[in-house]
Parts: sequence; C-alpha cells; structure tokens
Amino acid sequence: MSIIKAVNLDLNKVSFSDVKTDNHGRKMVYVNYNGGKIMVQTPKMYVPNGIKRWRKKDAVDNKDDSFEMEMSFGGEDKEDKNSVEIREFHTKLEEFDELVKQTIVSKSKEWLGKQKVSMETVEDAYYSRVRVKLDRERDLDSENFTGRFLSSKKYKTPVLIFDNNKTQLEMNESNFDMVVPKGSQVVAVLELVYLSITSKISAKWKLVQAKVYKNQQSITGYAMLDEDEEHQDDLDTENEVVEATKKLDVNDEEEVVEDEEELVEHEEEVVEEEVVVAPPKPKGRAKRGVQA
Repeated sequence: MSIIKAVNLDLNKVSFSDVKTDNHGRKMVYVNYNGGKIMVQTPKMYVPNGIKRWRKKDAVDNKDDSFEMEMSFGGEDKEDKNSVEIREFHTKLEEFDELVKQTIVSKSKEWLGKQKVSMETVEDAYYSRVRVKLDRERDLDSENFTGRFLSSKKYKTPVLIFDNNKTQLEMNESNFDMVVPKGSQVVAVLELVYLSITSKISAKWKLVQAKVYKNQQSITGYAMLDEDEEHQDDLDTENEVVEATKKLDVNDEEEVVEDEEELVEHEEEVVEEEVVVAPPKPKGRAKRGVQA
C-alpha cells in the first residue's frame, strides 16, 4: 500500500466489497483503493479536544472504552498554503460522501435490504462526519488490554506519534491526553477501513500515525499582577538603583546596564472489489468535523 495526500485521492479508483457481517451481526462494506487500502495524509489541522477517551455510562471497567481524535476544518477560509489544502481536503471528502450515497441508491437491495430507496432517505441515514478511531491492543488469550494503540491488529503495528522535530513519542492509554493535548495541531495518516451499515451509514477511519505540533503552554498557577505588589516592586527597584549608584566611584567610567528578558511562547489508518462508481460533481458544502 502507499500513502497519498488526501487532495490527490482519485475517486475513480475507489470500489466497494459485498456486504459483510461480523460476529456481532453488524453489517459493513469494505472500501478499496486501486485494489488495496485507502491511506491518506491530511494537512495540518487543529484537534481542539486532543485525543478523547469515551466510556459507556455506568461501565464498571474499561473494556468498552473507545478513543477518538476530533479534527477541525477551521482555517479553510484563509489563503495560505495549508488553509488551501484543508479546503481541498474538505471538498474531496464531500465528493467521497456523494459517491457513497449514489452507490447506496444503486445497491439498496444488497446494502439495505430494500428494493428501492430515494436519495432523500439516504441523506437522512448517511452520517457524513469522519470518525477516526484508535484501535486498542489486547493481551494474548485475554479480554484485557495492554494499553498500546495499534494501526494494524494483524501485524501488531503500533500507532506512531512524532513531534514536530520528527522524534517518536511513546503514547499509550495512560498518557494519550498529554502526548496529543487539547488545542494541538496534527498532520495525520488515516486509513479508511469500511462503511458501517446500521440505522445510520458512516465511514470508519482509523489513525495510523500523526505528527503533533503542541499548543502553547498553559498558565496553571497564579500569574496576575496585583497593584500594591507592583507598586512596591517599583519602589524596591528604585531604592536598589539609588544604593548601587552611591557605591560607584565618581571617577570610575563603568556603565550600569540593565538587561531585559524576553519571554518567547511556542505554539502548536485487501478486500474483493465489487462496485466502482464514477465520482460525482461536488454539491453545496455542509459543515463537517473530523474525529479520530
């Protein structure tokens, strides 16, 4: 398989498998790209909430926990290179959504068990938001989890995370929210795995790797300047200068230099082919978010 930039995704090469049913009775359709997997690289995008851990209400353990990373299309209205790439990625996803919906209409008997469905019905059932999940690794012969995230369960390949200097970071279920914190930006490699078919139809993406640009450091302690203390600091400084001046020899030609400090803030996932449908022309844009 090869990784391509999302904006270069050729929808003429996208195809879908027959409907499959898993052990839990859930239906899905696998998505192929030129006979292989779809692996795309995103532009640099904000992750407002970082990686989030979801736990079912009243759960007594973490066995049903899920991990996702929500990505934002914010900034696509600007004209810098990265903003243009975000806008093009958004458009490409809308074209993919349209392709899927047209395929649902033409394959309604196989996919939905209905002889015929209208595009309006499909529009209501189709969930256009991209959800990118992080797969968890299980202990061998156990229902427990190791704490690692995998991009390939078959080959036990871990999800790889790098900082902006391309240094690999260790990430697991204990520190995920610190490795990819709220307000960061990421460039991510995503795999489009399958279409989930329930009462809703949605595309399932998973995280393969990401490059993280962390956000500005937050102020966690008391940092406000109180007027009384600020005034006293001025008096103390003035008195120190007077005392220091008295100690200088009047014939000494030394200069008194006051250094000023500058504070610099740093900011910052092969199956058989079935149907190939020519990509449609994109329609009007709907707001979307990206979740991983």
